[in-house]
Amino acid sequence: MLKTFVRRIPITISIPDFDERPLDDQIELIHYLISKEAQRVNKTIKISAEAIKALIGSTSFGNVGQLKSNIQLACAKGFLNCINADESIDINLNLIPPNIKNGILIFGNKVDEDATAWNIIPNTITIQPDGNKTFLETDAYEPPFNIYSIIEDKTFALQEEGMSEDEIKNFITTDINLHLKQFYAKFKNDIHRREGLLKIVDSDIVDFAEEIKTLAENRLNKKLNERFIYATSLHFGALFNRIKKKTVSFSSPLELSSTINSEEYAVAKEIHSLIEKRYNLTIPPVEKELVQDIIDNITTDDINIIPIGLDNLNKSISHISNSNKIIALIGIKNPNMGIPFISLENLIDGSGEKVLKNLIDGKVIIAPNNKAENQIVLKTLCKQGLREMLTFLNPEKICSLLEDFVINIEKSLCINYGNSNKLRIMLHVACALERMIIDDSLVYKESPDTLNKNNLSALKKASLIFKNSLSISLTNDELYYMVDMLNEY
Repeated sequence: MLKTFVRRIPITISIPDFDERPLDDQIELIHYLISKEAQRVNKTIKISAEAIKALIGSTSFGNVGQLKSNIQLACAKGFLNCINADESIDINLNLIPPNIKNGILIFGNKVDEDATAWNIIPNTITIQPDGNKTFLETDAYEPPFNIYSIIEDKTFALQEEGMSEDEIKNFITTDINLHLKQFYAKFKNDIHRREGLLKIVDSDIVDFAEEIKTLAENRLNKKLNERFIYATSLHFGALFNRIKKKTVSFSSPLELSSTINSEEYAVAKEIHSLIEKRYNLTIPPVEKELVQDIIDNITTDDINIIPIGLDNLNKSISHISNSNKIIALIGIKNPNMGIPFISLENLIDGSGEKVLKNLIDGKVIIAPNNKAENQIVLKTLCKQGLREMLTFLNPEKICSLLEDFVINIEKSLCINYGNSNKLRIMLHVACALERMIIDDSLVYKESPDTLNKNNLSALKKASLIFKNSLSISLTNDELYYMVDMLNEY
């Protein structure tokens, strides 16, 4: 049979959900995923039977993508615990977060009727890195960042800042959760988005868009994000419809900034040819430029954000630059190291965002404009940050309370904070409120006797708004840290 005919014969392959697979298969999959982490971090990883049961139980919803997320989180926390020692990573029940730990109860409920299931899992599984082992190609659930490099860089920066080991672990653990939460959140609605796309575009066009995405990534050696599939599917669907109605134009009045000698243009030509062969159509030449434009504008580059403190700022930046290409520095202090600097005020008022985009795109840098009319609404920025950071609190409801909190402090201290400082205070306090909910307050190690009494009094008075509205009281330790923060302003 012709390949084109075979391609159109529908074949359904049923792959069982993770919780429908035999226990042996589940353990083998966990072993495989941990092996990948052991090779990535180049350390031996030991995992207890209880932790394995918790991982299996916590993956009954979310399937294998959720399992990968949970394993990466556990391995990252284990790596953080032994970062300063040449020892193995130990993953046990005490290490993993409560939401994963509760999986052991679900596992127990499932295997109560089968007593042998508890004995299948060994007390400890030890997995050593194997440099000779080849893993399957990375998939969409593979984070584009190296979580272990992020941990090392941030640990060094925080150590230079003088933070204690416990404080560093608390800070970075929250950061690990945030990185992985943001990455895996994008998969939650993938099925619904594809179903929505299939309502207006033929499934064969969507399949073709996925094929040329893979082709372009292989030819150009760079990642294209999922918007490429949606953009090309919708574009080709509309194009084929115009060709069918004979309303397509083969003369182009468009003036696109395409470079015919570029690698992107060569890929666009190849895609143009594939379209004509696959659908037996004559496609206007201008489609080469249009496809190139889509490729140019929907690229996913690996760009990490690494926070560092003001103490030993230049030394920390030099250390990070040894293993990273620094695009720009963003903050309240310019270290004058010959690296483009964007102030927080410029970032918040929108002008800094334009500068950063030009730096990423390799375009001419336009000087920031500080005019008042360019101010972005602070509340909008606050809500955007809260949606990414919060788990329990509602960003829509808490934002107004945070704004009132800052206003009360300003009135008490007779001071007006800039937008960047207001945003920093609001986000910090929101995280503190979440820590109150899970009973995981920061512990202030210094003596509070030296703290600014006026600032402490203003914070205590302003924090009553949370007690009255949310029945959440900030601990004295959390308020002490906020006094230190206000002293910087």
